[in-house]
Amino acid sequence: MGANLKFKPSGSQDVVNYNLYYKPDEPNIDLNKNNSVAVINIGKPDVDEDGFCHVQLDTMPELAGLDGMYDLGVASVDDAGNVSPLLTTGLMDVSLDFLAPSPPSEASIYWN
Repeated sequence: MGANLKFKPSGSQDVVNYNLYYKPDEPNIDLNKNNSVAVINIGKPDVDEDGFCHVQLDTMPELAGLDGMYDLGVASVDDAGNVSPLLTTGLMDVSLDFLAPSPPSEASIYWN
């Protein structure tokens, strides 16, 4: 079972892609374009029959190793490079766990 981002696409006709912004969750500090840790171009996902775009987060190399509470945001980018305000509703204080556990520390074979 993977972690998926779901959002309704922009109504603008000139959108060429969407950007995903994220940062570790901090009390009383909302995510914005200036305090994000990274920006990931997530392309322009297809819209499903319910009118939503879906992006599988746990397969994105840029997010590998994230573990903890994060604030996420999605913005539309048009063909002139203009970036919309961030959609963060429903994407704040999200628990992400893409960090594999450490392996067992010691092993041996024994006979009894």
